[in-house]
Amino acid sequence: QRSILEDMPHRLKTLDDYLRLDDDIRVELIEGEFVVTASPTPRHQVVIGNLHLLLEPQVRKLGLGKVFLSPLDTVLSRHNVLQPDLLFIAQDHSDRVGNRVNGPPDLAIEVLSPRHSARDRKVKKRLYRRFGVREYWIVDPVAETVEVLELKEGRWRARGTLGKRDVLEPAVLPGVVVKVREVFA
Repeated sequence: QRSILEDMPHRLKTLDDYLRLDDDIRVELIEGEFVVTASPTPRHQVVIGNLHLLLEPQVRKLGLGKVFLSPLDTVLSRHNVLQPDLLFIAQDHSDRVGNRVNGPPDLAIEVLSPRHSARDRKVKKRLYRRFGVREYWIVDPVAETVEVLELKEGRWRARGTLGKRDVLEPAVLPGVVVKVREVFA
């Protein structure tokens, strides 16, 4: 049995091609190529769940915007549709949220997986910068660290790599405080 991915002609794929895919295929569109993502590990899911439980109530209470869990299509361009593990859309950008997110999130969070860490550290990092994501976190569940990057004048500025003893106070989430150890609990 052939998949819809195999039946598509070899050319740069577009948003229209992406929207024709079955809903149950976990795939991103990166630079016009479909990239299938394997199912995450339980540890990966625990970390994502912890992050959501730590961020969402604070964001809601402060009226900052919305926190979303993957999978949620984030359309950056005609040839780039990503699904960050978690993303935050500021209240000022709520018009970007419809059936999918149309435009860059204010914060994109990727939890590293052994098979996809290079993609998150290089490809997605470059795309998030190019399309104006204001802050990007690379969460490493093995090292139990959170690398925080802030977009300044079109370039990533490293705010640091935080460990279990550190407290995270995101620039894009004023008033939100996260104890890093709780991310990996």
